[in-house]
Amino acid sequence: NADAARINSQLPLRPATPFPASPNDAAARFDAAIWMGDLNYRVDGNRAVVDSLLAPADDKAMAADDWKGSEAHWDAMRAVLLANDQLRRQ
Repeated sequence: NADAARINSQLPLRPATPFPASPNDAAARFDAAIWMGDLNYRVDGNRAVVDSLLAPADDKAMAADDWKGSEAHWDAMRAVLLANDQLRRQ
């Protein structure tokens, strides 16, 4: 995801010996890279709201005249979660 790519490109890690990899790719400069830490998403919303966003569409929604399909449903839910991502608001 974008956060992992940003972290990978901005880590100021330097190997002990020169490595021919891209200087902006921390993971490629070493034989092994171990990601540790809190990479969870923080979403503003209570449990019930988030659970409802993650739930599949119900029969009523799928029967509606404006139903655009499952992919559109998940795209809309993803957009709501990303809009409420605390890290994007910083």
